[in-house]
Amino acid sequence: MDDKPEYARNSESTKRACHEAVFHLEEKHIEKRKNDVDRDCGISTGCDPKAFKAVASRISNEKVFLIQELGFGHVQQFRCSELNLSLCKMLLDNFSVEKCTIKIQGRNLTVAEKDFDRLMGLRCRGTEVSLPKSVIHDPEVADLQGIIWGVDKEMSIDRLRRNVVFSDDPDNLFVVSFVLFALAIMYCPSRAGYVDPRLLLLVKDRKRMRSYHWGRLAFRKLLEEVKLYQNNKTDHIGGCLVFLQLFYLSVIGEKMFIIPKSVPPVMT
Repeated sequence: MDDKPEYARNSESTKRACHEAVFHLEEKHIEKRKNDVDRDCGISTGCDPKAFKAVASRISNEKVFLIQELGFGHVQQFRCSELNLSLCKMLLDNFSVEKCTIKIQGRNLTVAEKDFDRLMGLRCRGTEVSLPKSVIHDPEVADLQGIIWGVDKEMSIDRLRRNVVFSDDPDNLFVVSFVLFALAIMYCPSRAGYVDPRLLLLVKDRKRMRSYHWGRLAFRKLLEEVKLYQNNKTDHIGGCLVFLQLFYLSVIGEKMFIIPKSVPPVMT
């Protein structure tokens, strides 16, 4: 029997109903993005800072602390919610994968994995981690998939989002769901609304996962996607495009931004 007073139960029910309404709107947003191509610049991306920011804003303080331990920084301070795809395309066209430089206003500027820490607070030290070239059958991963997505094991962004916000098991289901959600929609995305099954291999060892070098993983994924784009193999760009936008803004030094030195300069 529930010992909570009726007003408390009603409050929780109202709060959950509000969350469900917001989730419904976010589902429509992600569904629209699956086939959404910017008509002006002709590219699309799975990187969705708007959806990431919406979820980060509803994470409890207890869970925020766990996220920082995982190496994902101050996600609640993330303020960027829109990608300028025309700007991103310009940066992609001026990106030298071989030299790891971007040409901005006539200057060839070096881009490095450590910039993921500087701009987004992503850990850039620790245990080396990488994605395999193909999906590897692993019984532990299959079991984990069932725990996260249920009996149908449909790897949906929506289920991950719900787990992140509503999970009462912060040390297990929440941690795994958050890492998958953050990688799939923000730091190492592929297609919009798609969870790369290879990401499951990164979260099966939850203890080791807390020491991963996420910055290197995200940087290598970005380089891989830029190379595919420049070789005219795709008009859909994976990888963390919002990082390129933040890098550009940090170089230009928009006067409208006031960036505290003690906080990673995550910008709009």
